[in-house]
Amino acid sequence: MLAPEREPARIRAFFVHPKHARRGLGLLLLETCTAAARATGFRALELGSTLPGVALYEACGFREVERVSQPMPGGLSLPIVRMRREMR
Repeated sequence: MLAPEREPARIRAFFVHPKHARRGLGLLLLETCTAAARATGFRALELGSTLPGVALYEACGFREVERVSQPMPGGLSLPIVRMRREMR
């Protein structure tokens, strides 16, 4: 369990099917997560974004914390941007 007064809420993952992209669903999911975190006393949110999602999260007030690389099968790696948003 996370301690809302000391730790950020963590959005683990959500995805929008490509057929439904660019219709506001990602924003709706993010707003729903934010409202739930705020209602339970969290003061910040953190998430890991793939590169295509960074612009959405920045537009919603998230800032980049660090860039990491997630190892994938076949010797590939997936760039991930760890992001954080303070809630007021």
